[in-house]
Amino acid sequence: MGPRIAIYGAPNGGGSLKVRVLAATMSAVLTPLFLTGCGDSTGPEGRLAWSSVANPATWPLTGIWGTSSSDVWAVGWLGTVLHFDGATWSRVATGTGQDPIDVWASSPTDVWIVGTDGIISDGLGFPTIQHYDGKTWSIEASPTPGLLSAIWGSSASDVWAVGPAGAMAHYDGSSWSSVASGTTDQLSGVWGTSASDVWAVGYHTILHYDGTRWSALSNVSSFVYGVWGTSASDVWAVSSSGILHNDGGGWSSVSSSGFEPPAGPYAIWGTSRSNVWVVGTDNVNNNNVCCGKIAHFDGTSWSDISLGATSPVVNAVWGSSASDVWAVTNDGILHGTPAG
Repeated sequence: MGPRIAIYGAPNGGGSLKVRVLAATMSAVLTPLFLTGCGDSTGPEGRLAWSSVANPATWPLTGIWGTSSSDVWAVGWLGTVLHFDGATWSRVATGTGQDPIDVWASSPTDVWIVGTDGIISDGLGFPTIQHYDGKTWSIEASPTPGLLSAIWGSSASDVWAVGPAGAMAHYDGSSWSSVASGTTDQLSGVWGTSASDVWAVGYHTILHYDGTRWSALSNVSSFVYGVWGTSASDVWAVSSSGILHNDGGGWSSVSSSGFEPPAGPYAIWGTSRSNVWVVGTDNVNNNNVCCGKIAHFDGTSWSDISLGATSPVVNAVWGSSASDVWAVTNDGILHGTPAG
């Protein structure tokens, strides 16, 4: 039986599947390689030195989140769940046998993982939701029929998860329920500023929740993979056609980001309007992904981070601060810390 894979994009009702992670690695420990931004002298956050760090992952990692510099979680293929305690990364046995795709936590005693428990061959799979209360892992009943590929919450009692065919689930602090998203297209990312300001993105889709209902504020001619922002008037999204930005008045394309096609941005995160990180792949040809890529925005201009011609694809990014940023790849984990 081949590896179970996380599919992050397919037009609903047909079309070729767009697989975000294509290659696995059996390397458990990576040799440190220091990577710095080119021509970026905007401050400590723009001069991070990126290095690969020792970790027990043997399969591609697809999601990362934490609550502090000493409480970081990473998840990926074939049941991979890793935890960083401030000193080392270690493998965590959840005892569930599920396949994680994304992770989110409100505290060290409230960690959620979404993904699938089956072999994904049609982009749907079987949904799974796992929860950690600081001592024990448990499986929560999913209200959706397909896999869940992204999760985010504003608090422990307000958590959203999304997936294929417009699947959307909400946790209110006691139970999960299915929510009508108003679309049947694939949803691949979710993020918000509060319980009444939440964004969900996917195939040709950007949705907004105002605390009462979801509405389609914009339809785009590309697959939107992820969304993040600093406020209701500073929201970013990454898509197959590049990077998008919403200043509170509508969405527009961001040029000169270094991620114009054929480069593919997969995830975005930052600490402010002048410190935004985007990760993904440097080139995509006929659905074959080649080489990792990281770019940084200092509020004025973008700088590319040199990862090398044989670098692994970078799938997700998160940090505890501007000087402590993590990214997960097909081969392992990268850590960004102040250069010098």
